[in-house]
Amino acid sequence: KPDVAEMAAKEAADIYNLTKHKNLLAISIILLKEKMNYPIDQDFDIKDNQNETLIIKSNEAAAAIYETAKNINHNVLAAQSSLRAQQMNQRSAFANFSPVVSMDAGISTGFAKYMNGSEYTSFSEQLKNKRGTYVGFTLSIPLFSGFSKTTSYNRSKAQVIIAQNELDETTRTLYSEIEQAVADMNGQADAYQQAVKQREAMEIAHNANQRKYEEGLISPLELHTSANRVVQSKAEEMNAELQYRLKARLVRYYNGESFVIK
Repeated sequence: KPDVAEMAAKEAADIYNLTKHKNLLAISIILLKEKMNYPIDQDFDIKDNQNETLIIKSNEAAAAIYETAKNINHNVLAAQSSLRAQQMNQRSAFANFSPVVSMDAGISTGFAKYMNGSEYTSFSEQLKNKRGTYVGFTLSIPLFSGFSKTTSYNRSKAQVIIAQNELDETTRTLYSEIEQAVADMNGQADAYQQAVKQREAMEIAHNANQRKYEEGLISPLELHTSANRVVQSKAEEMNAELQYRLKARLVRYYNGESFVIK
């Protein structure tokens, strides 16, 4: 019969697809072990530990997340440190234009003794009578090194501007990434809700087709096609859920939560 032949062909195609995806699964596990530096010769047991978190759109604004992220983001902190270092260099270069006052002080004893062993006045007596002191101040005004100092200062000033621009660019990039992450998460929440509705509709349609099949109104091939639609809708729902959880974890990362679960 034509229906039997079609079902046999469909079964062969399904067996082929099953074998193909089993091979893809094996390859994916090998690649995952490689990325995780996991021993290749050990079994890799993947468990679904996801909790029953309600998947809905978030009302948290990107601006609020940014206020937290900018204080903990490594790229922003590095750019801020670079700016502070360049500002210190600029202050140091500016200080070179200032006059320098230095003070010198000293004391002399005037002590002397004869090399032939003759008697001489004691050290304490000589110190009392011959002691001398001096104090001196020196004022250095940088008049002839102005060009080099000006060049050094202008260079340090330019480095501050560059560091500030890099910090601004880093913070703008961070804000843009947060906006994108929030939009992706909310968009994926919508996609998940639609996937749930699609799966429910497919299940209702399949239940109706099962009754039709029992009454002889549709062929086995049509029932099989209906069942495949249900399986496909469940796979799309699962994929939408996993994508949402990934996007949501990225948003929580910007809020200071570790991306890796320990």
